[in-house]
Amino acid sequence: MKNFVNSFFEQVGCYIAIIFTALQFLGFFTNNTPVEAILVGFCIIPLRLIYLNRLRDASKNFARIYLWSGWDLSMIVCPTIFFDSYAGMVYKKIVGAEIAISPTDVTFTIYMGAFSLFLLFISSIWWRNDKTPDTDYTPALTREQVIFWSIALASIAFTSALVSNIMGLGRLGEESVYLPFKLTGIINYFSFGFTWFLNFFILDAYAKKRISLIFAVGIILLLTLNASAASLSKGQLISPIAGIIIYLIITKKFTVGASMTMALLFAFVFIAASFLSGYRDSRQHIYTKGFGGEAANYSMMKYTHRIFSDGITFMKFHSNATHHDLHTMLKHWNYNVSDVHTYAIDGKPLGTTSTHSTGCVNLPAAYLFGFPFFIIFTILAGLATSYIDYGLPRSNSIFSSTIFRVYAAYAIARVYIAVSALEFFTRAYNGSFAFISFPIITIFFYIIYLKFFCTKIQNNNI
Repeated sequence: MKNFVNSFFEQVGCYIAIIFTALQFLGFFTNNTPVEAILVGFCIIPLRLIYLNRLRDASKNFARIYLWSGWDLSMIVCPTIFFDSYAGMVYKKIVGAEIAISPTDVTFTIYMGAFSLFLLFISSIWWRNDKTPDTDYTPALTREQVIFWSIALASIAFTSALVSNIMGLGRLGEESVYLPFKLTGIINYFSFGFTWFLNFFILDAYAKKRISLIFAVGIILLLTLNASAASLSKGQLISPIAGIIIYLIITKKFTVGASMTMALLFAFVFIAASFLSGYRDSRQHIYTKGFGGEAANYSMMKYTHRIFSDGITFMKFHSNATHHDLHTMLKHWNYNVSDVHTYAIDGKPLGTTSTHSTGCVNLPAAYLFGFPFFIIFTILAGLATSYIDYGLPRSNSIFSSTIFRVYAAYAIARVYIAVSALEFFTRAYNGSFAFISFPIITIFFYIIYLKFFCTKIQNNNI
């Protein structure tokens, strides 16, 4: 059964292409979709089928499958199948007027999705990875030492999150307490940023030392619950569980039992995240009903919008563009895309510096800078994910290791490239380096661990 589950992920690109195409056809026949949107949507179907069939093995081409699927789902599939629902929505700013989402806004999103996927297609389809690296890195530690260090490092992260929670250092939607000597940033890094290394270290070390992964998942779940309580962030709940799944896919360690366990964990974190959202909003007085309903009443569709938010953000931006020039708006906010989204688009009051919208996911953010920048950024995203999938397994360096490739395929490809890069860099442009320093420090931990605490081995010896 293990081989059956893993073989499913070796063909998952084909399954995604078929499902997305079927949903798209369903949307054509059940909505009053304009002809031009239907024609543009049809253009994507052959590109989708070719691209996802060629790169169908998620264990070897995960970064590109994930990037394509996220853009396709949010900008083509959902706007097509829910065209009438989207076109009838009203976007209510926190402070200010209600702005209707029109059929033109939804059609524009489909246009941008088709253009983005075309650029992704031509920039990243050529290099299909069918290679597993010849070598890997395993901890140069005994089983007892692995358990000791995993518990010791987890204790640091757990204690940091407790301190952050008690002192109110990293809670979303609330003003942070600023400690001297950069202690706020240090504590918050070990509370929320360090786990991007720690979780994958625990999974990989336990797997290679033949320690039960149940213990690894238990430690990660404990850290996840503690960090989410400290930050009141839904992402802190969902991202670590998604990371476990991605590790199992890329390393082909998925079994039927693991599938059932992950399904139960996901159900738990989705329910817990809904309650967490309600609790966080109950502590804040500036929030009202947002785009798509009450934040506390999270449905699966709203989670889709939250995780794959390019489409929704494009609709919001295009709707606002009928009232304001977006580039002028960007210039007014000193090219800080997060501030544009938070204050100009979502209308949150000035002075709520600890609260922000979910940044500007990078495609809509790149659109703010103009089409030339948008084209360059999209092509670079395709090339970067191609290197993660194709280049890293062929590297002779420590970056070809399993643990770093999993981190790169998930965190770098999906989070730092597809979601947060422009937000990080525009904040750095304005003198705030905390956000961009987190991934840099995390990569430094990977380098130190792989260089000084691991041994290079042949893959067939793992």
